[in-house]
Amino acid sequence: MMKDVDDVESNDDSTGERIVLISKSGGRHQIDKNVLFRTSNYFQGLVNSGMRDAHCREFTLECLTNESLIEVMDYFSKFSTNELESLKSLNEVEAGLDGAFYLQINDMIDSYIELLLKHLNYSTCLRILDIANKYVLIDRVVDKVIKYVSKNFKKISESSKTFLSPDEMFRLVASEEINSDSEMDVFNLIIMWISENELRKCFAKKLLNEVRYNLMTTSEKQKCSAIFHNMNLNMNYSKDKDSNISRTVGKLFVVGSTEKKHRGKNFFNILPVYNFVEACKTRSNGAEPKPIKFNPSYRRRPPLDLFRYNACVVDNCLYLIGQLRRKWTCREILVYDPVTAVWSKGCSMHHPRRDFYLGGLAGHLYAVSGYTTGANETPTVEKYIPSENRWYMVEPLPLALPSLAGCVCNGSMYVSGGVDEIFHVRNLMYQYDPSCNKWFSRAPMLTARISHVMTSTGNKIFAVGGKITTNGLDESFDENLDDYAMDGEMYDVESDQWSSVLQLKLPVYGLPSITINNCLYIFDKIPTLFLFQKINLCKYLKEEKTSNSSSSSSMQDTNANNINVVTNEAKEQNSHCVDTDPDDDCQILRYKNPNGKTSFDCQYLGVMIMSDI
Repeated sequence: MMKDVDDVESNDDSTGERIVLISKSGGRHQIDKNVLFRTSNYFQGLVNSGMRDAHCREFTLECLTNESLIEVMDYFSKFSTNELESLKSLNEVEAGLDGAFYLQINDMIDSYIELLLKHLNYSTCLRILDIANKYVLIDRVVDKVIKYVSKNFKKISESSKTFLSPDEMFRLVASEEINSDSEMDVFNLIIMWISENELRKCFAKKLLNEVRYNLMTTSEKQKCSAIFHNMNLNMNYSKDKDSNISRTVGKLFVVGSTEKKHRGKNFFNILPVYNFVEACKTRSNGAEPKPIKFNPSYRRRPPLDLFRYNACVVDNCLYLIGQLRRKWTCREILVYDPVTAVWSKGCSMHHPRRDFYLGGLAGHLYAVSGYTTGANETPTVEKYIPSENRWYMVEPLPLALPSLAGCVCNGSMYVSGGVDEIFHVRNLMYQYDPSCNKWFSRAPMLTARISHVMTSTGNKIFAVGGKITTNGLDESFDENLDDYAMDGEMYDVESDQWSSVLQLKLPVYGLPSITINNCLYIFDKIPTLFLFQKINLCKYLKEEKTSNSSSSSSMQDTNANNINVVTNEAKEQNSHCVDTDPDDDCQILRYKNPNGKTSFDCQYLGVMIMSDI
């Protein structure tokens, strides 16, 4: 039997003309007609179109459950006071979204999306994705849930992740920011997801193309190839194509001095790459970012007392080529395996060197130019093959250029700058193609530089900082800021052209650096403050960076040289605050260890997959 209007449920305090909303199960809910008209685009459309139902005292909504209308009435009961419940059950939120979307109540949609996201945790993320996909809430919910899954990649069960839809799976594995121990974990997830259902095999190539194979060890790549063969997957990834692609997997490590006087300090200080990138992001409220906290590690120090060293990571091993205190050059090589936590001695180079470029390319280690015995410049280049523990002489550089810089881009090695035999700073650049063992001259830099930083992203190479004179060449500190190049320039590989692109805030001279996800981080050391510059390279790329873009940047194989100290004038300009402008292409941030002391050295930093030893 129909209830009288006075007998129906009413949750609002209004006294205007009323209408009864009836659910598909017969539940009846009374509401102020004017309030409904002002807030519901659906009801407005009915009224404005002259529909007869809109002018009746009762209105049946065949698509809405009684639970949905209860949530609608609850929303309207608090509409005038803005006092929506801080938390509802997930069932109530889903019912409320059903009602809000059907009646097109935009403010209620916004409020219930906020309530939906408050439920996001390990056990609810899949259900929230289902709810979000029902209403195509891609930007507002799906992207946030995928980011949550990326952040908690190691904590969310593999079985849960296999329930992701093809689109959700692609969003996850294409993300530059995944909190994973290794890229192999991402690969294994894709294989598991494909294996769950034969119909998913059609998505295999698209998903597997998002794997950053350059972040894998040689043995891991061999495992991938074997899996491709066993699953009859025709996958041919190019080593050259992905040579400068990155992701936030693995551990970022900082290594310091090996000298006896620093034995009281930890040689390794470690932080997951994902945590480092997240901590470097500018806060939405504009607050000064907190200092980045590295965790001290009690892993063994190198067995030799090295005065200084060059370092590089190749095939997930750390290589140090160091100089003993009473020797002017170095040729000894130490190798650290982060999985077994064991140091070993490698084969010595053919030529002792100093002020040379040390870099990794295609699983091999290269030592380029520098000074040799007797302070003589050398153009010679050596290649180390880890599996053979042997150095080979390769095509020499056309010109001896000590204090040069280098990087790898798309399967080739590029070096630039340096000082020639008559002590002139040069702007030359050369490209080495390992397939033909040849060096090729490329367009010179706009500014002659020494001991600068080079890195690459996409088809662009950046040369940043350095010195423009040879004044104080053997010193880590120079009072005269005019001796420094306080800018950066970009090289387009396709057009063979340089262009000036950025300004630095601190001098860069022989400093350790790393590039992660199109951001260059250059670490410096100032008394009482440990600072690093974060340089956003995205704005200089032709293609706009998106969350689904697989065109990322390289993790730079950089030289480890002396830490530079800036002048008092520079300290006064930069030590009182940390730049937090998200649109600024060069920001200054701080780092330290958890106990608040900034006493650990930073001579080199890189990324490795580490055991829990």
